[in-house]
Amino acid sequence: MIDIGNAYIYAKEIYEIKGKPAYAIVNKKSGAEIACVAWYPAWNRYVMFTDAPAVFDMGCMESVIKFIQGLGRCGYVTERVVVKKPAPPTASTEGGR
Repeated sequence: MIDIGNAYIYAKEIYEIKGKPAYAIVNKKSGAEIACVAWYPAWNRYVMFTDAPAVFDMGCMESVIKFIQGLGRCGYVTERVVVKKPAPPTASTEGGR
């Protein structure tokens, strides 16, 4: 189980595509695999796809996006990507006197 920072879903490695791991996105309550994050050679990047209709709210989508961003090109979880709000402008960044 790979914690992706969400109360409802997690990721687990399921197989490899062209030497890069693929991950199931799993519902924590039911255990159902609701999506797959896998390497897409035509685009040279990771993508998420589903075989059946699936419903994700913004929080779940954000968690999946951060998970994919953390995969990078190597395909293994290398970092947690945290989206931070920009700092408020200061006198020095506003060209203050």
